Parts: sequence; C-alpha cells; structure tokens
Amino acid sequence: METLEQSEPRGFGGWLIFPVLWIAISAFYQIFSIFNILSNTGIGEAFSLGSNGFQNSLTFIVSSELLLNAVLLILEGAIVFCLVKKKQIFPKIMIVWLVVLVAAAGLNPLLSNAAKVALNQSDNVAVVTAYPGNGYDSAPLIRTAIHCAIWTLYFLRSRRVKLTFVN
Repeated sequence: METLEQSEPRGFGGWLIFPVLWIAISAFYQIFSIFNILSNTGIGEAFSLGSNGFQNSLTFIVSSELLLNAVLLILEGAIVFCLVKKKQIFPKIMIVWLVVLVAAAGLNPLLSNAAKVALNQSDNVAVVTAYPGNGYDSAPLIRTAIHCAIWTLYFLRSRRVKLTFVN
C-alpha cells in the first residue's frame, strides 16, 4: 500500500510536460529569429549610424528586436538550467519569462510596422522578410496573454511544481 507521500505528484509528468516542450521549442525558435533578423535586415547598413533618419530608426528597430530575442533566449537558458537542476526558483523564472512573452507579443507587431515604415522611406531597395505582417493585430497579444495567465496560475498553484522543484 502506498503512503500519502509516495502518491504525491513529483517529477516531470502531467501538465508539466507541456511547458518543458514549450521551452525547448522556443529556444530553437529564438535562435532562428536572431539568425533571420541578422541575415535579412541588412545589418551592416542598419548599424551604421549617421544623419540619415532611416538609418537611425532602423538601427533602433533592429537593436530592439535583437535585444528582445536575446533576453528571451537568456531566460530560456536559465529556465532549462533550473529545470534540469530542479531549482526552487524555476517557477519564478518561468513566470518572468511568461510576462516577457506577453510584452514581446505586444511589441513585436509595433517593431515590425516601424521597420516597414523606415524601409519604405529610404531610397534603398530592401527586403523585409524578417518583418512580416501589415497593421497591428491584437489577436496574438490576447492569445499570448491568456495562455500565459493560465500557465502562471499553474506554476503558482500546482502541487507537482511545488514538490518537484525543491533544490
């Protein structure tokens, strides 16, 4: 007969599998996004500051996009480390990552549109494959906010999370 302590949910199982997969996929996506931005935006020209308003605005946009992706990638690295080591701080770092995801979902369309405006105002022929989309669509922001709210509650209230991350 199992004791109460043995029947408690521990380890990587149940719903905890989904955030683990989410982090793994997201880390690869961030690496791809950084590579995509660097290869498709004309980075050498974008980072050459000058009196040209186009160059200055594009520098800000590309820098912001790269910074956002780098922050997400660093957080994902910290999350993976805490996940593997079963660190007690894991749920808190995960919640910070979820908040940054919501902020990114709100900022990304704004940066994309700003990049298109900057590129359309220049005399240069530039390909904007790193910045798809037209107009501001709030659906991704709302969808991301709902997903993140659900997972935040999970990390705050889950018995499995409290029993798994104890180091």
